[in-house]
Amino acid sequence: NYTDGILHASQALSYINKQITLDAFAVLGDYTDGYPVDNIDNAFGDCRKINSLLSPMEAIPNMRMQGNHDFRNFGDDVFYRITDFVRPPFVCRAGDVNLIFLDANYKSDGTRYGADGERIDWKDTNIPSDQLDALRDILKGSPEGSRFWLLCHQCLDIGVEERHIVNNADEVLDI
Repeated sequence: NYTDGILHASQALSYINKQITLDAFAVLGDYTDGYPVDNIDNAFGDCRKINSLLSPMEAIPNMRMQGNHDFRNFGDDVFYRITDFVRPPFVCRAGDVNLIFLDANYKSDGTRYGADGERIDWKDTNIPSDQLDALRDILKGSPEGSRFWLLCHQCLDIGVEERHIVNNADEVLDI
């Protein structure tokens, strides 16, 4: 239940703001709950609710990106235009760690979700070649001993149930 999820997120963020000092905060997508396309007002409402919950976090680096559910209601360009979020790949620092954000909302043929208007197959998820190249460049240009975390809406951990893993996760992890 998405309403319960908003409530739980509100409670968690309230606790975090009172109890924990953060270097950065990231939301990795799924701002909307896959409403029917004709119910776009609810999708915009979800984005507004989440952004208002996150407003106390604005004092720290705050990264947000699009998840696969968000494509049901917002095309790629619309989502990034209305949210002003930075489009992955991008890097930021949190303490002594470099956070690398990757976007696997791409099908195995390299096309972006929603590009052809077809229903999204959430199991066909891939990091595209331009992001793999960017990842190589980021790592190659970093000082020895640098620490990195890869962040992605979809799962890069090859130890979980296969249908939840980015199709080319092994290639990403090899880099």
